[in-house]
Amino acid sequence: MAKERSTYIGMRFFDGGKALPAWQDQDQGEGAYTGRKVRGGGFIIGHVYELDIDREAGTYSPTHRKHIGPSAATAEQVATWEVEDDAVNIRRQEKAIQRKHRKEIDKALDPIRVLAQNMNHRQLRALRKYIQDTL
Repeated sequence: MAKERSTYIGMRFFDGGKALPAWQDQDQGEGAYTGRKVRGGGFIIGHVYELDIDREAGTYSPTHRKHIGPSAATAEQVATWEVEDDAVNIRRQEKAIQRKHRKEIDKALDPIRVLAQNMNHRQLRALRKYIQDTL
């Protein structure tokens, strides 16, 4: 395995809907990234880490990582990565809540669904806003 440097760009969804830490390798162009599960967490978006990668076998060591420092990415690019990371994490939290409390949420929403059946678009929007503000 060779030690290679990659920039952590946050969490992304990959094939099958699985969320993984996304890494932009030095030889990849902007917008291209690879999903690699690396142990330890606590990565800083837009920072470079040294990872053990075996290109021929297509593997990497999930245990070795060394923080190198900030990448050459612009503040605007890092902000874009952070927004994308936030969107992935929000979606992951939504899915977790749905899995954990699906039956209870559905039961609680039944009376609201009955109420909403005869509402027009404007009334539904007001109802959604009321519910969100109340929570």
